[in-house]
Amino acid sequence: MGEAAPSGLELARGVLRRVEGRAGSWPSPADPRVLPVAEPLAPLLPGGGLRRGSTVAVAAGPGATSLLFALLAEASAGGAWVGVVGRPELGLVAAA
Repeated sequence: MGEAAPSGLELARGVLRRVEGRAGSWPSPADPRVLPVAEPLAPLLPGGGLRRGSTVAVAAGPGATSLLFALLAEASAGGAWVGVVGRPELGLVAAA
């Protein structure tokens, strides 16, 4: 019998281990190329924030819109421009 396919959680843990292994190549939080995020989210991201010019995907699902806004709130409050693509249901009123 073949081995069972890994679960989504096992796959996510594998990706996280690979990212953590490369974390030394990312800029530090003091680096101006890193945009701030809400404090609870910072440890989850390489460099502790969003890297300027990068693309971040938030998959659809429960809480996805809240997570998206939480990722963008600090950076946009600090004056950075952000864009959202592929979410036609997302409106300006919801973002405000």
